[in-house]
Amino acid sequence: MQTREFGASALFYSLAQELGLIELIDAHVPPAPPQRRTSLSVGHYLVLAALNRVVWPKSKRAFAEWYQDTVLARLVPASPGTS
Repeated sequence: MQTREFGASALFYSLAQELGLIELIDAHVPPAPPQRRTSLSVGHYLVLAALNRVVWPKSKRAFAEWYQDTVLARLVPASPGTS
């Protein structure tokens, strides 16, 4: 049986944007070194990880699959292998 969430991830992502969480985190956490940088900032990763824990808790290994099955993949596009 496959279960899908309907809008929770989009709702919480919009709240994170309204609060400026991504920018706040990025202002206080240095970016990854150039050889380890990805298409998402540290703030994006932390917000997406928090949303995962709130909406549909998954392990770190299952995070990418969860992310691809949500609207977040369209709202916050990441290059393959970076989610």
